[in-house]
Amino acid sequence: MISLQNQSFHRFNIIDTIMTRYKFIDCDFRGARTRSSLIRNVIFESCSMATSQFLNCILTNVTFQENILTGATFENVTFSNVTFHETYMPASKFSNCNFINCSFINPELKKSHFDGCNFIDSVLKSLDSIIFENCYSNSNSSIGISLYKIGSM
Repeated sequence: MISLQNQSFHRFNIIDTIMTRYKFIDCDFRGARTRSSLIRNVIFESCSMATSQFLNCILTNVTFQENILTGATFENVTFSNVTFHETYMPASKFSNCNFINCSFINPELKKSHFDGCNFIDSVLKSLDSIIFENCYSNSNSSIGISLYKIGSM
């Protein structure tokens, strides 16, 4: 695994890239834009990722550990085996995303918006002030709501 610490990727564009086996520690990704990329076996630890964008990406076996993702945008992203651990991500937007076997462990998600998202075998327990529209979950998911189709809250 390649480890990078205290690096700046501020407003960096990551397009059509395969990123595998990296560990980013205390890195600055504010305003970065990741598009049409595969991110696999990557750890983001204590990184600033506010207002970053992930568009048409696949994230597999990724850990977000104590990151700041305030106002981040995720569109058409597939998250598979992704953990958001103690990540601060209020006012983030998730549109048409798939969460497969994902965990949100003590996240800060206030005023975040999930639209057209699917939760398959995933756990999301912090639901204060979160908006869900046209989202679905399977019976093995734990999102604090027992409905299979989740409308606006």
